[in-house]
Formats: sequence, C-alpha cells, structure tokens
Amino acid sequence: MIKSSAIKTKHANVRKDQDGKRSPKNTPVQKVHSKLKSTRKRISKFWIIAGVTILIAAIYLLINGGALVEQHKMAQYLKEKYGKEFVVENYRIEGGGIGVEGDPYVDAYPVDDSSLRFEVWNRADYRKGESAYSDTYPDRIWERESRNDIANLVSKQFGGRARLKSIRINSNIEVGRAITKNIPSYKDAFNKFGRKIYMTISLENDVNFDDLSEHIYRVTSEIRKQMGVMLAIDYHDSLHELWLEDQGISNIESSSDVDKYIKRRWSEHN
Repeated sequence: MIKSSAIKTKHANVRKDQDGKRSPKNTPVQKVHSKLKSTRKRISKFWIIAGVTILIAAIYLLINGGALVEQHKMAQYLKEKYGKEFVVENYRIEGGGIGVEGDPYVDAYPVDDSSLRFEVWNRADYRKGESAYSDTYPDRIWERESRNDIANLVSKQFGGRARLKSIRINSNIEVGRAITKNIPSYKDAFNKFGRKIYMTISLENDVNFDDLSEHIYRVTSEIRKQMGVMLAIDYHDSLHELWLEDQGISNIESSSDVDKYIKRRWSEHN
C-alpha cells in the first residue's frame, strides 16, 4: 500500500509539471527571460534619456545657435586684429526697440589679463551674415596707461586736495579701424588722432574750494594742452556737482569764465 501511494504521488507531480501549474521556481529558462527583460528596460531608459537630451540640445541650438555663431565670429575678429586670444562672454542685443532689432554686443578680455575688460559689437546685419565689428580694446589700454600721468597733473593743479576718480576714453570708429596689432601708446595715439578721441575725467573732493573756478580752469587748460583730445570734466565736492562738456571747455579762456559757467548751472538747478 505504501508503494502504491508513493507511485501515485509521483505520477501526480509529473502531471502537475506537465500542466505547468506547479513548475519549480527560477528554472534556467526563467532566469534568462528575467535577464532579457531587465536588459530591455535599461536599453529603453537609455534611449529615452538620450532622446530627451537630443531634444533639449536641438531646442537650445534653435534658440541660441545664431548667438553662438556670432560670438565665435567676434572672438575670431579679435584674434585676427590683435594677434592674440581673447575670451568673449555675456552676449546680448543692445539698442533694440519698436521696429529696431538692435546690435549684438559681447564683453571681452585677453586670456592673459581678465582685468582689462572691453566691449565688442557688430553694427551690420549679422542675421544676414554681414559684419562690421568694432571694439574698445585700445581705449581701455589708453585709460590704464594715462591714469598715473593724469592723476599727477590733477594733484598738482589742485594742490593735492582733489583726486582722480576715473578716466573714460571713447575713440570714434575711424580710430578703432586704423589700429591693429601694434597698438600705439596713449601719447602717440592722442598726438595722431587728437580730437577723434573723447576723454571724460571724473574728479572728487571731500571739501569744497573757495577758488574752485581757478582750479578747474588750470586743470582743463593743462589737460587740453598736454593731451590734445576732446575733454569733459565731471567734478564733485561737498557743495558742487560740476559737468563741463568739451564745447563749454573750448569757450573757457579764464577762471572767470568757469565761474560764470558754475553760476549759470547753479541757477538752472535751483
């Protein structure tokens, strides 16, 4: 009886295996199927991520592709003009408005001097592949070179009581296009281009002068004589905020002219 029962149980197990209802778990075939499913899932995730990345890159290039091309052209323009490498960044459009598209600008600096920053722009229709690049690289160099000389001149004319706050040089397009790799010193450039260069000098003082007109007259006269460029003076002390344009400075022949100018400006703002 016991043998008969064992035989029946064995046959029953065989039938269950054949019917597929109670097959042993993790057979070699099932393990292979499980690995294939896992591999397919990983491959699917990879292609999804890759597809999303490509889509994002395509959208970025669609939006910024023109800007990247223009920025590259500006870097190449600087390299060809000055014979050295520059970093260009902060691409933007300036001067745009209603019916006006504006011009592309970037900030730039030499690879070996990140403190000497200047602007580059394109006044042509860059959307049509045209270019008319300009930059302020020589201007920033001349500002740096002339600073000590002008600071000493100001200190001398004001008796050390006024200090040079800043210098800003803006040369016209003709000057920029005439200069290439061999940038002249500020003195040579001022002598050569003269009034095609505009220099703004900002002065400040913690106290006010009783004889301010005399000091302003002396410093403007000396700078015009030594520099020969167009000049503007921006002066501040505890009582005065004085702005002298080149046209006004050209008409000044004495300290009394400066005094008249100061009084006229004072009356206009009070």
